[in-house]
Amino acid sequence: MRYTILIVSALVIVGASTLTVIPEVAADCPGGTLDTDMDGIADACDNCPDVPNLDQRDVDFGPQRIIRFPDEKARSVFAADLDGDGDADVVSGSWDDGELCWYANTDGAGTFGPASAVSSDTLGVYYQTLPGDIDGDQDTDIVAVLIDEHPSDPEANQIRISWFRNEDGNGSFSPELVVQTLTGDTAVFLTDVDGDQDQDIVWSGLDDDQLVAWHENIDGAGSFGPARLVHDPTSLQRTTVFAADLDGDQDGDVLFASTAEVLWSENRDGAGTFDPPQTVGQFPAGGVRAVIAADVDGDDDNDVLAAYQCATSGCSSDPDPFLRRIVWYENTDGAGTFAGERLVSMDVTAPNSISAVDLDGDDDLDLLAGDVVGGKVLWFENLDGLGEFGPPMVISTLAQGVALKVGSVSAHDVDGDGDLDVLSASSFDDKIAWYENLQDGVGDACDNCPARFNPDQFDEDLDGIGSSCDNCTTDANASQVDSDGDGAGDVCDCAPVDGGDHPPRRILGLALENLESGATTLMWPPVAGADTYSVTRGDMPASGTWAPDQYGQCIEPSLPGSTYTDPAVPASGEGFIYLVGGTNGQCGAGSLGFGAGGAERVNSDPQACP
Repeated sequence: MRYTILIVSALVIVGASTLTVIPEVAADCPGGTLDTDMDGIADACDNCPDVPNLDQRDVDFGPQRIIRFPDEKARSVFAADLDGDGDADVVSGSWDDGELCWYANTDGAGTFGPASAVSSDTLGVYYQTLPGDIDGDQDTDIVAVLIDEHPSDPEANQIRISWFRNEDGNGSFSPELVVQTLTGDTAVFLTDVDGDQDQDIVWSGLDDDQLVAWHENIDGAGSFGPARLVHDPTSLQRTTVFAADLDGDQDGDVLFASTAEVLWSENRDGAGTFDPPQTVGQFPAGGVRAVIAADVDGDDDNDVLAAYQCATSGCSSDPDPFLRRIVWYENTDGAGTFAGERLVSMDVTAPNSISAVDLDGDDDLDLLAGDVVGGKVLWFENLDGLGEFGPPMVISTLAQGVALKVGSVSAHDVDGDGDLDVLSASSFDDKIAWYENLQDGVGDACDNCPARFNPDQFDEDLDGIGSSCDNCTTDANASQVDSDGDGAGDVCDCAPVDGGDHPPRRILGLALENLESGATTLMWPPVAGADTYSVTRGDMPASGTWAPDQYGQCIEPSLPGSTYTDPAVPASGEGFIYLVGGTNGQCGAGSLGFGAGGAERVNSDPQACP
């Protein structure tokens, strides 16, 4: 139940050297008026009764919920209504299997159906996908970047910018409609470049196609004209592209990047004639990974945000955090004059995907990011609505290989409850997943895991960091120091300066397939740090309950892959319990996950896997 918080007056106490203002407690809390932290909110209705927090902010994200596994080398994900039923479906593009798929949100609350193929190409690599109404018929079509790979003849590799028409508004898609063929890595963006109220395509190309260009949607129905130049300095490589009104004249300018600069070109006439580029910011170490535009400081113009990762020789192992950072540049006059760099965070390693979205519902733009190292999905709160960002809040560390490309993290109201949830596509563990934006009833001001849903606040090692977000759950380490950025804190990492060796994380997304023979095949996403996997099987009686910490005997102690077929068949009316864990050759066995109370799960069976 929610209660209205109303401060009706304040008591002022004047001392010898202090002035204390104590708000009067609102009287509409049925639990009484005791207010321990004197913030004007009675303890019985205060989500942090011992810590003043007038805003009562409580933003937490639930555990990773897998939409699809395996999705071979998943590269991009977005949500949009593809079938016309008013809820958010999901689209993903993958690397190894060349599949572009969508998943129906079957109940509008985040329960997804099986993959429906939009397109499949045995040579194909879909590594960027975008939603848009390309043909003007009020439904969502899909734009994608596709690579046809020829391993025996790399010179024959081909990149295509294509789109797929939503034929009936219900998710039945046309064959591929090619817009442009290129030879190098390409980024795309959709916007109305020429002011005719339809979606044009802007792109930046690498290698032989080192230029920024756009294609006019000639008839508003998806017939695209030839490439028209935005910028063509062939000595620079483009890595990302974005379009927004940067100079306040109500047309789409183009924001892009070289290896070491963030640049923008003005749409001079509002019809797609672009001026030479102007510099927004520079990063001499190279490695501009992503650029976007958004109103960070709430003054009704578009500022610029950029993600940098050092790219020059030798600096990838340099511990200097300044070589890896997310920054923003204020649009000081609303006309495209940008101030110097302002830091969002240096607590990132490889931030290749960023997005500006309001995750905490306070009407300003926070920052969502993916970090390849550690498999992290992060968000940064815009603390004051003026561009002062808080520390990174970890939504998940179970998205291994997230942020290899722009578009691998995104936000959308997946479950229809009015707030923004988060989606991720991760290439190393082959997962498309989402994370529900929740409230756990504990205000962020006193929550021991302020970005995770953990209403019980369980803290096994009593270090003040809740077990659900602690990088060493059984070894106290309040500082959370992680020198190699692998997600395992130094105090529990057997190789604290080697990101390749650490205790494996818990396995999420264990899937089962019953074969006609009665055997069961188990599949799970690979987890970082695991060299081998163990499989335990226990008997589940007809009652459906079993003794605490008793998960059965080890049936496979050292499995090299992430699938296992168990030929055993349970007795009639009974079942099996399966528990899978990872093992690192140097660090030993990893986590088996957490029990209902939040403690690390332990298998006390005498025949458990070592």
